[in-house]
Amino acid sequence: AELPAPAVAIGQVRVRFDGARLPSTDALMHWRVYEQRPAVWAIIHGHDPLVLRQAAGLGLPVTRVTARVNSAALIRDVVRLAARTEYVLLREHGFVALGNSLQAAEASWRRWWRLARS
Repeated sequence: AELPAPAVAIGQVRVRFDGARLPSTDALMHWRVYEQRPAVWAIIHGHDPLVLRQAAGLGLPVTRVTARVNSAALIRDVVRLAARTEYVLLREHGFVALGNSLQAAEASWRRWWRLARS
């Protein structure tokens, strides 16, 4: 199946909404990662309690800041960690998997999903 067109287009200063739904509250965080990492073309944001519980044992980077909607501190923390990795855990919340394509971001997500369950 073909992926749907993007629901949100993010520009330099403004966010333009295409469609009936508002964008995720995390759109600004995603935009900042894209801005800081031009090679990143895809971000998958999800929630996996098992990976969160096993973060230390898996050696995964975790934000210092507990995830809060639209928190400037969280966004800075994610951007700092995303500068050196393709997978970042948002403390007490979820993860972002990055890639130069949707397939690459998905491969990163699936890798950690599998490792947490092995």
